[in-house]
Amino acid sequence: ASQSVNKKGKRPSFRTIFASIAVHGNRLQLEGWVHFYDLLQKAAGQDRRLLRALGLGVSSDAENPRLEIEGLTWHDGALYLGLKDPIDDRGRALIWRLADPDALLQEQSFSHAGLTLWRTVQLPIQGKPAGISEILFLPGNKLVLAAVGEESGGLFYVADTERESLQPQLMGMFRGHKPEG
Repeated sequence: ASQSVNKKGKRPSFRTIFASIAVHGNRLQLEGWVHFYDLLQKAAGQDRRLLRALGLGVSSDAENPRLEIEGLTWHDGALYLGLKDPIDDRGRALIWRLADPDALLQEQSFSHAGLTLWRTVQLPIQGKPAGISEILFLPGNKLVLAAVGEESGGLFYVADTERESLQPQLMGMFRGHKPEG
């Protein structure tokens, strides 16, 4: 789930579920799940530096930071999470890396899961900073990102993810449409 609040400003528990689902033949099986946002708050309560390290330090409400995860992709044994919200104070979207999702699910804790801020990236939509709505790694350390603004969306391509600073190229705009629907 996206971890975001609903239109009433509430964060229902079903929106905080982070689950692992396996395919067995023609059926799906729930392998494990956690309440991601709750675990994040718990970890931040134990070490306040965590929120800042993940790029969430810009929130005006440190006890209840904004969080909306829209993009998710698997690459080289880790999960990458593209955040739609927040965007950092320099107008960059955040990409987290979860090194060991199984540890998160098994331990119900971030202690050994390796959640880090992997990269930040500027994705301007009509001149304004935008968050990530989709993320996908391609062979050769290439990356495709969809971004969403207030009224439009865009598709971006990153030719080299090994660089510390990602250099996205705008591939196309979706004026009047958002990539998520």
